[in-house]
Amino acid sequence: MRRRLQEAMGMNPSDLHALRMLIAARGAGKSLSPKELAERLGFSSASVTALLNRLERSGHLEREPDAADRRGLIVVSTGATDAEMEARLGRMHAAMMEVASSLGPVEAAAVITTLERLCEALDAPDAP
Repeated sequence: MRRRLQEAMGMNPSDLHALRMLIAARGAGKSLSPKELAERLGFSSASVTALLNRLERSGHLEREPDAADRRGLIVVSTGATDAEMEARLGRMHAAMMEVASSLGPVEAAAVITTLERLCEALDAPDAP
């Protein structure tokens, strides 16, 4: 889903990851400064500045004054970006739900068993 979303929106993985962080922060009632975003992404200040410039030029985010610190800035995704991501993800989720709901009981049980076994294998102490 991430790959399809980043391709559809013309972004690289870091751009999409940054936007997802900004949207999640807003959903939690928080805002992020460029420095906080850099720390969360594990990026240098220069790298996050380049990322923010790129996303701002493409209309995906805006820099705004920080209401809590007049000298500071926060970065926020634009309403258009939020709506685009929600619409694209909504269509993907709907398609997945359509497939899942079309499974019969035997098929659904096989999928559940397979997913449970995959989770167990990845949760094992010696998992890769």
